[in-house]
Amino acid sequence: MSLDPALIPVLAGFALIAMGASRIGEFFARWRLPLITGFLLTGVLAGPSVLGLIPHDAPEHLRFLDQIAQAFIGLAAGGELYLKDLRGHLRSVAWTTAGQVVATLVLGTIGAYFLFAGIPVFANLPSTALLFVGALAGSILIARSPSSAIAIVRELRARGPFTQTALGVTVIIDAVVIVVFSTVAAMAGAALLGHAMGPGFLVSLVLDIVFSVLLGWLLGRLSALLLGSTMSQGATMAVILLLGWGVFHFAEPLHLWTATILPFSVGLEPLLVCLVAGMTVTNFTNQRQRFTAALDDMGPPVYVVFFTLTGASIDLGVLAGTWRIALALTGVRLVSIAIGSGLGGVLGGAPGRHNRLAWAAYITQAGVGLGLAKEVADEFPGWGMDFATILIAVIIINQIIGPPFLKWALRRVGEAHPPSPRPDFDGTQDVLILGLDNQAVALARRLMKHGWNVRLASRRAHRIADEEVAASDLDIRPLESLDLKCLQRLDISGAEAVVLLASDQENLQVAELLYEHVGTGTIVAHMHDRANAGRYRELGVLTADPTEAFTGLIDHMVRSPAASPLLLGEDSDQDLVEMEVRNPALHGVALQDVNLSLETLVLSVVRRGRQIVSHGFTRLEQGDHLLVMGDEKGLEDLRRIVEGDTAYRSET
Repeated sequence: MSLDPALIPVLAGFALIAMGASRIGEFFARWRLPLITGFLLTGVLAGPSVLGLIPHDAPEHLRFLDQIAQAFIGLAAGGELYLKDLRGHLRSVAWTTAGQVVATLVLGTIGAYFLFAGIPVFANLPSTALLFVGALAGSILIARSPSSAIAIVRELRARGPFTQTALGVTVIIDAVVIVVFSTVAAMAGAALLGHAMGPGFLVSLVLDIVFSVLLGWLLGRLSALLLGSTMSQGATMAVILLLGWGVFHFAEPLHLWTATILPFSVGLEPLLVCLVAGMTVTNFTNQRQRFTAALDDMGPPVYVVFFTLTGASIDLGVLAGTWRIALALTGVRLVSIAIGSGLGGVLGGAPGRHNRLAWAAYITQAGVGLGLAKEVADEFPGWGMDFATILIAVIIINQIIGPPFLKWALRRVGEAHPPSPRPDFDGTQDVLILGLDNQAVALARRLMKHGWNVRLASRRAHRIADEEVAASDLDIRPLESLDLKCLQRLDISGAEAVVLLASDQENLQVAELLYEHVGTGTIVAHMHDRANAGRYRELGVLTADPTEAFTGLIDHMVRSPAASPLLLGEDSDQDLVEMEVRNPALHGVALQDVNLSLETLVLSVVRRGRQIVSHGFTRLEQGDHLLVMGDEKGLEDLRRIVEGDTAYRSET
């Protein structure tokens, strides 16, 4: 790649458009639409077909960005193929994968062959060539979206045999589709160029795949060494992505060079190389966690660039004339998925109910499918872009309709465990403390001083030995067991917060019930073993590790001793509290217009789980959580306003 000075303004302009695409993608996500839809739409609008902000030749100038993104997609797809997760479901996964690959390739090829015959750009192709074009489409229709499936499974906290099989099939298919596509693409290239496909061609094809796998293994080993070095995570991934880009950039020169010095040419399938590299790091090195974390960090900007650039390459004129074909291909794909998953499930011994619903778990498509479509556009310039436009439309449709179908299937089989909606606030701040030791009693009394209505519950409440506790005004209730019925008898649905002071096993058991059936806003737990931190985090539980808490408190005392009384609640003049904006009249109002007292300061705003450093121009939204510091009167006056007890009147 030469450093052309003319590339700098193109790159700068695209960077600005990509930043806008990121914000538009977030807007689409709020409406439960895929992020990539926003990225693609931004690319289409900014591209030469609409506004022309991205010049017609920009995608070619920025091809190196496209190749870097495709290298990332291959690495990410390989990184999701963790073989240990497939144990116990291998038979079902293998048969379902085979059924879907065969059914989608056969039916997709036949469907695309007849549908493409009516498109002018394909009309002059011989029947054999058109059949291979159909096979290219059929192979791309096989692709899935592991990242989307994993995100939905995590969102619903789904678990069970149906979920494990669906994830296993989705991940493996993205590896299989690259091999299938590589084979079909090589055969299509030979057929379209008029080359004979004899034994020599087949040997060359096998050698290309073997060479790609070996190079991928070497790249994976090198990536693991880099991940284990002292380099920062960002620098490490930048080097790995540059190596992946090198595979894409030098694949064609390598093919031409070997053809001149050897009796045969050496070809590479770059996506396969990167996929094998990701698999190698994940399964055969000790760098899996760091690799996964690096992919998670790098994913958002890479996907913005790739999908925005892909959107800019879409020809709206072609799309307007072929959208019916895209819909028809989507229908063909759905039918083939239903046939393949049903047949594979029967052969794999899956329950009948699972077989009837399995088709709904495999609809979503994304990165790998788009990467393969872009490869066709690059390899076959005569008709490749028209082909890619149709397949991109199919992928967008599947990406939109796929997630709702997967959620529906997981709920129907009873393996989804989504969070319960949060109960409405009844006007009283209630907290339930599960525990009855000295810490629980001390915590109860401190919360009562701050106006909380406190209840304590324990399985030993009926045999309290401490007469002082028993005779006090504490509301202590017996707890027969840690099941949902017993918790409901404690009126737990009315509690704004629950504090868990039992063992980690019991805390997690109760937290799971609260998450799925109650929807408690704040759950706090005493964590005994840091190995359970991930399980607590999945349930949205705030954890208190005594050792870490003590160390953190001493750290604050050393660095900011003046703030320590505030953190400990020992400052009688100032307090630090959190309150939720429930007053609808405050929606859209700037903080500077709320008329805070001089002794009250809003330190931060938490909106949809994201913390915002507040200033006077920050506009409030219903559901915001404010972290406020102030004196007792100022805090109480502000609480009445934000919670709707006192009518808010704007003076502007």
